[in-house]
Amino acid sequence: MGYHVTILRTEGRKRRPISGEELAAAAGTIPELRYDAAGPSVVDIREGETRARLILSDGELWTKNPDEGTLAVMIRLAE
Repeated sequence: MGYHVTILRTEGRKRRPISGEELAAAAGTIPELRYDAAGPSVVDIREGETRARLILSDGELWTKNPDEGTLAVMIRLAE
């Protein structure tokens, strides 16, 4: 059974979409992340190997079946 985890920004009860520009800027502050403007998505990199792909879709950032390391990076990114 699979699952996905989403970073969704809200203000009150209103959804505030995450933009590609915001994501690129935030990814630049976390060494494990590389922004891919072609996606747009962010790739979580560890020791030169791709571990997980974080996908920006409709203003939400998500991934499928993240491991603990990926969740830790997502929490840092969400902050």
